[in-house]
Amino acid sequence: MNTGAPTRPYRMTRRAAAAQRTHDAVLDAAVAAIPGRPWAEVTVEEIAAQAGVSARTVLRRFGSKDGLARAAAERARAQVRAGRPAAAPGDLHAAVAELGAHYEQWADVALWLLDEGRRAPVIAEAAREAERLHADWVRRAFAPQLAARPAGAPRRRALAALGTATDVQAWVLLRRRSGLSRREAEAAMRALCAGALEA
Repeated sequence: MNTGAPTRPYRMTRRAAAAQRTHDAVLDAAVAAIPGRPWAEVTVEEIAAQAGVSARTVLRRFGSKDGLARAAAERARAQVRAGRPAAAPGDLHAAVAELGAHYEQWADVALWLLDEGRRAPVIAEAAREAERLHADWVRRAFAPQLAARPAGAPRRRALAALGTATDVQAWVLLRRRSGLSRREAEAAMRALCAGALEA
């Protein structure tokens, strides 16, 4: 009687689950390695050690350090998308509250992407994707207000002003340079958005 066949799917499932855990641990270690250091100084060996695997395992799975960077960036984007509750379009108060929660968690990473993207092409790719993600968010969050503007230059100006008013660098200026609380920073950002919409 062959008793091996029924257990094979179970063994394969366990193996796949273990491989996924390794995959996730490596990506988590890569994301944890930033911000605060130039990407050129981060090594595959230290990411592997942090994840509890060998550098060879990392390279076999991701191909290269740049491949690892791309996979880590995609994981971070997925976490950002999952973490946003998606306020109803047109709800300025809820949209800025949503954005404030996001920036409290991700501002340092976003700033690192912008800075390091000037030096490392693979990080520049991730920075451009982050910018597109924010632009898409602005278009969705303020869709009714933008639709009320005449097509062409007036709508483009409103979109540009809203994108600037809600940019991560605006948030950092409000929270860190001006020393505002999160609630105060959100109120100030709403005022900036309201001004952009009134212009």
